[in-house]
This record gives sequence, C-alpha cells and structure tokens, in this order.
Amino acid sequence: MPEVGFAAWVEPLAREIQQSRAEVVAFARTLPEASWDEPSAVEGWSCRDVLAHLAGDTAKITVAVIRAARDPLAPVPSYGEGDVALNARDLEERRGWSIEQLIAEIEADADEWRRGLATLEEDDGGRNWPGFPLDAAGYLAMVAGHDREHLEQMR
Repeated sequence: MPEVGFAAWVEPLAREIQQSRAEVVAFARTLPEASWDEPSAVEGWSCRDVLAHLAGDTAKITVAVIRAARDPLAPVPSYGEGDVALNARDLEERRGWSIEQLIAEIEADADEWRRGLATLEEDDGGRNWPGFPLDAAGYLAMVAGHDREHLEQMR
C-alpha cells in the first residue's frame, strides 16, 4: 500500500487505528472455527457477535465522523442511547456471515478509514457536532481503544 500523508494530529491516531484493526484481523484468522460461537466476555455475546459488532456500525460511524470532520454539512450519526439498538441490528444483519466475510468487511473499512484520514487537515480535529459527545480527534482516539477492548473480550 502506498504511503499516505497525514496531518500531524492524525498520524499517531491513524497508526493506532491501523494497528488495532490489524490485531483484530490477525486474531480472527487464528481462532479455531469451533471457538467462534463460545461466549465472549461481553454478556450475551459470542466471539462471533463481537467480531460482527466491530464489522458493523463501529466502522460506519467512524466513516461518517471522518467525512463530517472534513465537510460540516455531512451528517453525523446519532451516538449514545441508540447503541443497544444499533448493536442488535448489526449482529442480526451479520448473524449468518462467515468469519472470512466479517474479516473482509473490517479490512475494507480499514482501507476506507485510511483514505479518509488522509483527507483530514490540521484544524479538523476540533470539529464537533450537536448531540455527539466527542470532537473528531476525541472520537478517533477512542476507536483504537475500542477495537483492543473488544479483542481482549474475544480472547
């Protein structure tokens, strides 16, 4: 993959996000098939459910935040109380997916994130939106930790 330039505030976040996504994918490729339907550390979720969650709206919200940080007119999804409903929808939509399909979605989203992160400029990190609890930089800083938290829950 060709090197992409990032704004100074984006570069460490892009590196962390890329690394955390790669760790999730590497783990997913090593977990035996029989283990995917075992319970995870997330109450009521199997390991497959956790991976489906990471492939679901987590990625889509991140894409929306990146777009909205560049374009003040771009919509930002709601965030907060609706998480339970969004998670349930994402799990249901991906319930029959193979692990390889989930991995493919995570990898495709990671590529889209990387391209989008490269479009952000120095003043975009402070962009915030009504009803969204974090500015763009705060949300992106949270993403890598979110991936790693769920990775530990699958282990």
